[in-house]
Amino acid sequence: QATTSRFVLKFSAIEIYNETVVDLLNRDSGPFRLLDDPEKGTVTEKLTEEVIKNSQHFRCLIATCDDQRQVGETSLNVAAQDHIKITRLVILTSDTFCFFLCV
Repeated sequence: QATTSRFVLKFSAIEIYNETVVDLLNRDSGPFRLLDDPEKGTVTEKLTEEVIKNSQHFRCLIATCDDQRQVGETSLNVAAQDHIKITRLVILTSDTFCFFLCV
């Protein structure tokens, strides 16, 4: 008997900029709130979560998030990045058992 595992990877990303929380995978969804769940901890409402299909898709998601970030200019810094980017990768697993018959 051998165990094989199947994995599903889910990716999401937010940016906190000027006290506004924005979904970096779907900026058009508008600002949203962070909620405190007693069992799950801090959660976000309406957050886009993408299932990662392969490594190229994962790199594309990261690039999309980087493109969506806000960058502001100040007199002290040409490209001030006074914001926080939070990415989340959820790994779900399902163990299945494979039986090998030796004859």
